[in-house]
Amino acid sequence: MQHRRRSLLPRTSPPPAADRTRREKGRPGWLGFFRKLFWTWWLWLVVGVGLEAGDHGNAAVVFASVAFFCYLVAPREHIPRYGLDSKFAVHSHEFLTSIVGATGVPFLQNNKVTVLNNGDEFYPAMLEAIANAKKTITMETYIYWAGQIGRQFALAMADRARAGVSVKLLLDAIGSATIGKEILQILKEGGCEIAWYNRIWLRTMGHFNHRNHRKSLIVDGRVAFTGGAGIGDQWNGDARTKKHWHDIQVHVEGPGAIGLQAGFAQNWLETTGELVSGPGYFPPPDAAGTISTQTILSSPRSASSAVRIMYYLSIMSARKTIYIANPYFIPDDSAVQILVEASQRGQPAGCRRKSYGRWDPQ
Repeated sequence: MQHRRRSLLPRTSPPPAADRTRREKGRPGWLGFFRKLFWTWWLWLVVGVGLEAGDHGNAAVVFASVAFFCYLVAPREHIPRYGLDSKFAVHSHEFLTSIVGATGVPFLQNNKVTVLNNGDEFYPAMLEAIANAKKTITMETYIYWAGQIGRQFALAMADRARAGVSVKLLLDAIGSATIGKEILQILKEGGCEIAWYNRIWLRTMGHFNHRNHRKSLIVDGRVAFTGGAGIGDQWNGDARTKKHWHDIQVHVEGPGAIGLQAGFAQNWLETTGELVSGPGYFPPPDAAGTISTQTILSSPRSASSAVRIMYYLSIMSARKTIYIANPYFIPDDSAVQILVEASQRGQPAGCRRKSYGRWDPQ
């Protein structure tokens, strides 16, 4: 006869259902339920098999194709739902320590930071940094398109490569597909190294939608640019016409450039198998200013985005205003709820939809 052993450890029970419900954010309603159902690829496949068995071949092919599409592109992110209550203000010490702990990225001191608006400001600054490069230039970008700006950057980087500077470019295979033969020839003849992130092959079919949306330029490991702009004529100018796009680039000088260099090095290693190292890429952290920076990297392979966590903590900690400037505004259920709750902490919110989104509790 076997006797069941009793554990000597105290048995812990989950918190009451009412308590769990009170703290949960973004519980999906019917719309969320049907959205999740739509992305369930095996349901489409089951229906397709049933239609095939019922001699409905054409319909079965359609359902099987939808199943394959959903399998390839269905979102696979873990969206936070608990711990999203407002506990401290954005200007508090608790906010800074929480940002560091939740993202795993420390603040680096002694930087100089300049915010550059539109192509008339950031393209000349980026080209000047390239012209002054002494050892290394690294760039990763989703968009590098054919055109005048693309040609200017290619000529500038090729010129430094001929002078002995190591130049590495990591281009997204989808976003930069229209870079054009002329620019590629200028870069290759100049001695620049070019790699393509996540090309479309049979072995990448399961994650072909994992794109590299980073846009960064790092010079000598000390000077860096990052923001929302790619390399293309559309960002040229001062965004005064519909042909010229508005965007912002952040210019970082000092130890903060290392974080962007680390992001490039990770993707370069994954794509080419080459380890980027040495003082030309990671120099000693010499001071350049008085500002602390934090570089939070995102990756399509991460199920829980550190950038998403940073946004959530910032929204939760807001006390006066929230300004959102982004070409893509598709909030999940949790984001919608914490935005609504943020507006309720002040006065009724107003949302303006123009070239940017605005959420201003006033």
